[in-house]
Formats: sequence, structure tokens, C-alpha cells
Amino acid sequence: VLDRLRAGTRQGDPQGSPATAESHPFSIDVTAMYPNIPWIRGAECTANLWARLKEELCPDHPLTRVDMYNVVMFISTHTTFTFGTRVLNQRCGTALGASMAVVFANAFMYALLQAFLVAQPGWCTRLPLLRRFLDDIFGFGNAAQNHIDYFVGL
Repeated sequence: VLDRLRAGTRQGDPQGSPATAESHPFSIDVTAMYPNIPWIRGAECTANLWARLKEELCPDHPLTRVDMYNVVMFISTHTTFTFGTRVLNQRCGTALGASMAVVFANAFMYALLQAFLVAQPGWCTRLPLLRRFLDDIFGFGNAAQNHIDYFVGL
């Protein structure tokens, strides 16, 4: 992997320096993310991502950003699950098996990571490779190990 990365960054990657033999690989996994996403923030993130994608891919789609927010809030506040013989209401976050859980979590993590990179622009030059799938983040860092440990600890 390092051999491919040494050639430079790919389109869409942070425009930092290419990974080298001294680059530090890292991975981050958010523990118990699904049940801990605040409903309002998660709905805002999902609606904002929908608005952006709608504008780029299907501007004539009738579903608005406000509609998406309302749909996500309705689903979030009306999700039930069973535990043994009991039927319970989801009180925060989203249930892992809920129909919109993956989109909800993906939109939330996208917004979180984007906000971090905007607030900390110096990290873009230290991360020649940064990939995310839902709550899993993988990358290479061109910084001292203590700086990478700090980033992973955020």
C-alpha cells in the first residue's frame, strides 16, 4: 500500500504530501455510535447531505431539505424494537437495524469529519490518505506518532 501512496495523492484526497516509509497508519472506530447520535443533529446532517446531493445529482427531485429533516425526525422518534417479549421505544440515536440507520450514521460522521478538517486545516497536509466507512476511519499520517495519537484520540 505504501508503494502506491508514495506516488502522490489521488483526486479527492487531502492535498498533503504522499505517504512515505515513515508514515504512520491508523484506524479509528467509534464505539456504540448508532445509539448515541443525537436525533436533532443527526437529522440536520442527513438533511444537509440530502440537499447537497440533490443539488448535484437530481435538482428536480420534489423532496426538500426540510422534508428530509422531518422524515428523519419522524422515523427517529417513532422507532421501536423488541427486547425479549417487551416492545420498547428508541429514546436516542438509532437502532442498528432501522431502515435509515446507515444513512443517518453516514451523514452524521461525514459532517463530523468535515467539520474537524475545516476547523483544523493543518491536518489536511498531514493525512495523505484518509478513508471512512460509516464509523470506521483509516489513513496514513505524515506527522510524529504523538500527533497521530492525538488525532486518533479526538
